Amino acid sequence: MFSLRAEFDITVTGQKMLVVKKDSLSPLHPTYLIEGSFVSYQLQGDWRGGDYSIHSGGTVAAQVKVEKTSFLAGDYLVETADGADISTIVCLVMVLDEEQWQFQNL
Repeated sequence: MFSLRAEFDITVTGQKMLVVKKDSLSPLHPTYLIEGSFVSYQLQGDWRGGDYSIHSGGTVAAQVKVEKTSFLAGDYLVETADGADISTIVCLVMVLDEEQWQFQNL
């Protein structure tokens, strides 16, 4: 079920590492707050244009571009900053994918 205040837990070997919470009510310009024990991120974007940015500590950790290839499928182009935590970025892109799938299948 689609939720305007979605929340996702990212776990590694059964231990919760990050909590991703949707912070905005706008489905077209979503904002997510990501909190972990040692790190926090903010993910912002434009659902219609498919452009997202992931920020950590005031700097851009990654830029994400979603290119839809069909109604239910697409490609994710991710450009990361030097030193970015790639596994965390991939997890956040998976959250984007889940949210977009839920939004399209209302």
